[in-house]
Amino acid sequence: MFGAEQIFAILNVAAIQAKVDAYGSAYAIWNDVLIPQDFTGTKSINFYMQATPTETEVDIYSYSINCRAQTMNEAQDIANTIINTINRKSNSDCFVYLQPLMVIPPMDDTDNYNAALDVVLKKRI
Repeated sequence: MFGAEQIFAILNVAAIQAKVDAYGSAYAIWNDVLIPQDFTGTKSINFYMQATPTETEVDIYSYSINCRAQTMNEAQDIANTIINTINRKSNSDCFVYLQPLMVIPPMDDTDNYNAALDVVLKKRI
């Protein structure tokens, strides 16, 4: 599906990778609603599609990026790095817009802060 590959590619750059923990031989960045249960780090990013594309002369894809960390400042730092790196930039065959949302506090002592970003990918048909 268009979008997931593009988001994964634009998140996997040195500036963003430096903000998250390692996961095996890769970085803690996943295209999934859930974080893998065997992940033992505290800083990670997961993203997923929120809505299917609209049918106009430009396909518009809606995604959510979740920047997770043990403290609110760390979660916001990850989100700000993503915004500064990819917001309002043309990447391969799409244009990326990001909108920060409120930081979601942990539900319990096993959870992390989540600085969520609303993502819109626009692709000319």
